[in-house]
Amino acid sequence: MRLCQRMPARRAFESLLEELTGDRALRRLAIDGVLERLNADRERYSREEVEEGLEDLLHDVQYLGYAVHGVLSGAGADEGKKARVAALYVEVAELYSSGGLPRRVRETSGGSVPEYAVEAAAFLDARGKLDLLDVGLVKALLSFTDRRSSVAAKGSLLSSIVRVLNGEGGRRLLRELELRRTGERFLRPIIPASDDTRLTGLALLTGLLGRDVQDLLKAANSMVEEQVLRGLDAGKRNLLMNLVPLLASDRSGSSYGPLADLSALSGEDLIRIFMDDAFFSLNTRSRRETYAMADFARGMARRGVDLHEALRRLREEWRRDQSYWHAKALKALLRAMDEVGALDDRALDAARELLSGAHVDTGDRLALMRFLYAHTGDRSILEGAMRSESRRIREWARREAGSRERASGGAAGI
Repeated sequence: MRLCQRMPARRAFESLLEELTGDRALRRLAIDGVLERLNADRERYSREEVEEGLEDLLHDVQYLGYAVHGVLSGAGADEGKKARVAALYVEVAELYSSGGLPRRVRETSGGSVPEYAVEAAAFLDARGKLDLLDVGLVKALLSFTDRRSSVAAKGSLLSSIVRVLNGEGGRRLLRELELRRTGERFLRPIIPASDDTRLTGLALLTGLLGRDVQDLLKAANSMVEEQVLRGLDAGKRNLLMNLVPLLASDRSGSSYGPLADLSALSGEDLIRIFMDDAFFSLNTRSRRETYAMADFARGMARRGVDLHEALRRLREEWRRDQSYWHAKALKALLRAMDEVGALDDRALDAARELLSGAHVDTGDRLALMRFLYAHTGDRSILEGAMRSESRRIREWARREAGSRERASGGAAGI
């Protein structure tokens, strides 16, 4: 069940504001959360300045989210108070999605979104206090991209939503997401609201063309949708595109794995998704795509999908069109195969073939050399690395050769 009953828009917001400003412990944690974010963005404010203007700041949903995050992640407030704050904030996020917040909040927020809304929802879900059968709530949480919530929170909430979608009670939600086009808000993962340079450029472009920003967003969104997941039917494509706001990856992990557990997707669908470079570019930065693809591949293995079939198709594509993306995808698949115990001679041959290609960046090439050397002990890999134009790769080869020489009691290295 939902923790708190639905209430009028103004009352939901004001109740949260009262909690954050009226309770001494919560106020302290709220200020901590706002200060942490301001200092991370190199905007230096004193605690006294934030405390003095706290109520005004909290009328912007972005700063409200920072304050809520401070409460949920800080120490000094009991579990019940944290749960109430999280529940009220999820209610505010839902009202934000429907345009139901008080006028002052809407005007102060401008283009801001309720950051850390996913964190609050995951907090409640972990305690059994979030009703994911509430279609309106789930659609609201998926209607904007919360860039601040952690990868772990997004993965946790996505896993719970997938379980609901796979169950009998989730049929209505599944139908809604299969029918629902993402709309112009989908471009937010590509042009983040905080990216002043890109948004300024977009504003200048709209001025030059004499077109409204929303018209451009809709047109760009249509182009994106036409390029992504073209091998799937419209319902499955809509379903996945609606879940994009919960997808993220960084060095701490990835939230892409739970997608593979969707029973609405077949094994063939999963392979096609894995082969879709545009899909993995939507909500990840280029250096994090490998984490996302490896996590998704592990999910495929969990579903019983033959990773060797994905490898076969990927190698065929690589031979036709040796691109940097194919190199990253192959690296991700090899990593997943190693982790799930599916590595064999075919996979190692694919790694060797990949190393011979031209379109492999230095980081991926070094990772492949390490991978192959660790699994085969082949000295020719070190010999080739010694001749590399990359200093990083040559230094790695020298270190490995030195370790090999010491391990062999001083025998000659390469």
